[in-house]
Amino acid sequence: MPAHHDGVCAALAVPVAPGGAPRDRRRPPFPGLPEHVQATVRAGDGGRFAFLLNHGQEEVEVGLPAPMTDALARQAAPTDRITLPGAGVAVLIEP
Repeated sequence: MPAHHDGVCAALAVPVAPGGAPRDRRRPPFPGLPEHVQATVRAGDGGRFAFLLNHGQEEVEVGLPAPMTDALARQAAPTDRITLPGAGVAVLIEP
């Protein structure tokens, strides 16, 4: 795994296969996303990870396709909904 550069968020430094984890094409990432929210899903040996970006300025609530844990909030229990602040991000892990 390449060395981390200064300024890289430790929460995003998850181990993946060399070259990165392939996209998980078995399921659509997040059907019915609110306007201005982008979702990317990656899956590998370490699990299934979702990255949500709210490009809008308003807070939005996003329904998740399966219960997931919010890695940035260090939330203990998986949830099926998450609130993203304006210009906010979420890193989610599917247990």
